[in-house]
Amino acid sequence: MELTRIALEGLRQAEDKLERVAKRTASQNPGDRVELSQNAVELLEAKNHYLASLKLIKAAEETEKHILDILG
Repeated sequence: MELTRIALEGLRQAEDKLERVAKRTASQNPGDRVELSQNAVELLEAKNHYLASLKLIKAAEETEKHILDILG
């Protein structure tokens, strides 16, 4: 199903962003509060993107199940 493929790509993108931000956070100067704040925002964005993709997968599965029930 196309929705599932889109959602899986969203999960991959969120994971990639999480890894990039984690690496950047680990290598930065601990006193740089501005960058830490920006990293926190980006981590929340990645989390929200991930959760939205999971909801899309669930919706796609439920839709597929309903279609199969109707055809059934």
